[in-house]
Amino acid sequence: MWYLADPAGKSKLGPMEEAELHSRITSGNVDGDRLVWTAGMAGWVPAFTIPQWGAIPPLPPPLPIEDSPSRIPMVDESGSSGIPWNPHVQFGQFVDPRDRREYRTIRVGEQVWLAENLATSPSESRCYEEEMMNLGRFGCLYDWYTARSICPRGWHLPTDAEWMELELSLGMGPGLVAQTGWRATCEEGNHLKSARGWSTSQGTDSVGFRAVPAGMRDAEGEWEGLGRYAHFWTASEYGSDRAWRRFVHGGSGAIARYPIDRYCAMSIRCVQDRV
Repeated sequence: MWYLADPAGKSKLGPMEEAELHSRITSGNVDGDRLVWTAGMAGWVPAFTIPQWGAIPPLPPPLPIEDSPSRIPMVDESGSSGIPWNPHVQFGQFVDPRDRREYRTIRVGEQVWLAENLATSPSESRCYEEEMMNLGRFGCLYDWYTARSICPRGWHLPTDAEWMELELSLGMGPGLVAQTGWRATCEEGNHLKSARGWSTSQGTDSVGFRAVPAGMRDAEGEWEGLGRYAHFWTASEYGSDRAWRRFVHGGSGAIARYPIDRYCAMSIRCVQDRV
């Protein structure tokens, strides 16, 4: 029987069968850097180090509590968020009429995307650890059912295919975009990641997408990954209870494509409707 540590390492889930734990991780519902243990092991180890689970991608470990990104004040030319905008990108602007919030926009290929995480906050949305300061820095986190209809009029939650179109525009090979897992031809993930705010290596933000490490809330209610990774919903279903997502993290230049439980709460980027 196996046990799974929570993201903070303060409690454990289990016991559970190896097949159940392996399924949680390879499906993307639990990240590969979570600690696991079973009888016969000397101590807790990251799941991606288990030899028979070799396909799980590693993620960088959490920082010590005194260095946690949520405790580091970030101040620079970008103002309160501390995460700069690419000065070489020409941005558009959109004002959400529902709450008068302003967003920057970018054009990548034939698509127009919000260059910020949506921050409209209905009762179904979350901000990381329910701290309102994280709303201003990283936007809201939504479950998939809310995310499907929360984009403003004239915009929509991008499908899996629309994310593939973005990835092709960034230079990803046509043979990779439909694959499940971590994919990269020329570090497309770094083109999306913001140039500051990550706990490990920063992105180049070459197209102005400015993906920020907002973390997520998993289906079991655990907060994970602030400062380490950014998750984005797609509108495309996978089976009866999951949907496709994209995510990037500070230790990789790739973009991950995995399905995940629809009750997880993650960031969304709206894409403009095409006339």
